[in-house]
Amino acid sequence: MNGGRLLRIILIILIIGMGGFLIVRNINLKKQLKDGQITEIKPRDFLPFSGNGTGEGIRDIIKNITSNDTGDEKDNSNKNKITKIKESVAGMIFISIPDEIAGPVGVDKHGDNIYEYTESIRYVVKENGYVYDYLPKYKKSYLISDTAIPKLSYAHFSTDGNTILFQYLDENLSTEKSILGKLGDNNVVILPDNIISFSFGKNGEFVYVIKDTVGAKFVLREKSGKETIVYTSPISEWNVSLLGENNLLVTTKASEYAGGYAYTVDIKTKKVTKLWSNINGLTTKTSFNGNYILKSETVSSGPELSLYEVKTGIMSKLDKMGLVEKCNFSQDETILTCGIPVEFSSNPYPDDWYLGIIKTNDILVRYTTQNKNSRMISNLSTEINKEIDILETISNNSGNKTAFIDKSNMDLYLYEE
Repeated sequence: MNGGRLLRIILIILIIGMGGFLIVRNINLKKQLKDGQITEIKPRDFLPFSGNGTGEGIRDIIKNITSNDTGDEKDNSNKNKITKIKESVAGMIFISIPDEIAGPVGVDKHGDNIYEYTESIRYVVKENGYVYDYLPKYKKSYLISDTAIPKLSYAHFSTDGNTILFQYLDENLSTEKSILGKLGDNNVVILPDNIISFSFGKNGEFVYVIKDTVGAKFVLREKSGKETIVYTSPISEWNVSLLGENNLLVTTKASEYAGGYAYTVDIKTKKVTKLWSNINGLTTKTSFNGNYILKSETVSSGPELSLYEVKTGIMSKLDKMGLVEKCNFSQDETILTCGIPVEFSSNPYPDDWYLGIIKTNDILVRYTTQNKNSRMISNLSTEINKEIDILETISNNSGNKTAFIDKSNMDLYLYEE
């Protein structure tokens, strides 16, 4: 046996051994946390982050598809329009990725392959924190990260889909832990416990709110990792969103029984401007570039949706009642897609929906932000043969694809026109 071959065999054995070690270590970490044998998880416990040592990866998908395998995603509630992608997910986002499956379309000046882009729904599985890409073009999912996250509750993506905020409960189920991890980067950041609210910016910024001894402070984390306190408040319960590149939108936590307030905060000058005040059940959601704010307030008939244009100050009531959490803007801000409840009970909104006391039966409605026209695109309960209480939605820029999560079981679906 020559020396080169022996060296390759040794390397293969080492790689297999290390992969097995990491899998066993992550499983053991989860067991120790569950059994109370450990009380603290450190960044090194998640390293290497975004490894792909198990499961079906992109190379396996390419092999299967080129062998005329149409894939495993065959649990379609409606063969023409609705696909159930995965059960029990923690979060999702729509992104564009290089279409490696279709093969290269050329090479760049460095000799690297050039690919056309295809749409993907990137999602995280609650059971283990694994990250997958689902490609609607091929109706296939493939694994891109098998870093185990114990007791995962929710996952939230940056706008490019590469940075993920994982949230899970500690061993006493009383403290919420938050971890920032970037795919392809062997590094994670453990954030303070019990973050109140947070928001990703389009340029890699991340802002979060934490309680202190006198109220709350708003911390801006730049792409470089530098953190700055942007705003402090004697009130501790806030929701925060990045409003474009230079401002924060801060809104008090919503209740039908209390008047809500919303302010804008200039990140550089720290100037605070009141936007709305004393509005019951006030909730807000900003668009990608900060040109629109979706607003909901609770009136006698339920939560009322309106669209606010930031530059002009014009507020337009939409023709449906709903909750901002069930809505999402396309990245080009031309489309607003919402899960709209068919009817509302006499319960307080959004209070009882947050608490899980009530569920809604939703349809999918699409608005154009420029002229506020609306169109029902799916009566979900008819097409899926079950009532869907939408937790969140995402849609592509053309508006012909909408993914949504069912709040009752966290199942992920895709609607395609």
